[in-house]
Amino acid sequence: MKAKWFFACCTLVFAACDARTVETISATPECPLPPLETAALSPVQLVVDDLEDADTVGLKNGGLAGDWEFWNDGTLTPSFQASNQCAAVGKFALHIRSPGQKDWGASASLFFAPPKGRPLPFDSSAWNAISFYMALSPSDTVERNFGASVSTMETAWNGRCTSCVDNFSRQVWVTNRWQRYVLRFDDLKQQGWGKPQTTLKLNQLVQLHIALEKNFDVWIDQIQFERLNLTTDAEAP
Repeated sequence: MKAKWFFACCTLVFAACDARTVETISATPECPLPPLETAALSPVQLVVDDLEDADTVGLKNGGLAGDWEFWNDGTLTPSFQASNQCAAVGKFALHIRSPGQKDWGASASLFFAPPKGRPLPFDSSAWNAISFYMALSPSDTVERNFGASVSTMETAWNGRCTSCVDNFSRQVWVTNRWQRYVLRFDDLKQQGWGKPQTTLKLNQLVQLHIALEKNFDVWIDQIQFERLNLTTDAEAP
């Protein structure tokens, strides 16, 4: 059984001038370790959610009107909050945890336009990547891969597909240290079981999706579209 258990609007900010330096809150033993490098964020970006509104309700502009949706298998209800205890950037981050789902687990999705029974598309043609910070809490000691993906109108649940959710994805290795993950759109692939098998159409993007499995205690922060210089920017994790 799928159960939607949280819905919130996200903060939307456009930045195309000075880069902002990462400020990390890791002052307590319950927080992830700070990044190994505190690199400046890309100066060309569209921030989808930075959690800085604290109550997860923020502005809607820049063509975005996104919502968080969290799903679980119905065996347990994971906890969630926009917390000021730990953060990768600024003062707040999203904290999600479960002591152990009994079936397929749980997932977190950030929609770029709020679905109204069916998904709605967002035109991300101006961008060639989406990035986010993620880390495990120190209490979650098993470093591991999580699936990170973006969906389109041809792969999103209840979209234009007959076998849905075979999104454009890759694995990200998550540890107890904050790390910035960059999903380059030209690197993302379907797994091969969905129908249709298609190409990633940037003018039809629906959501960022992170599969959280069964046992997890994770932090997520600073989700943003980016326009990378693919010939000079270093490969991100």
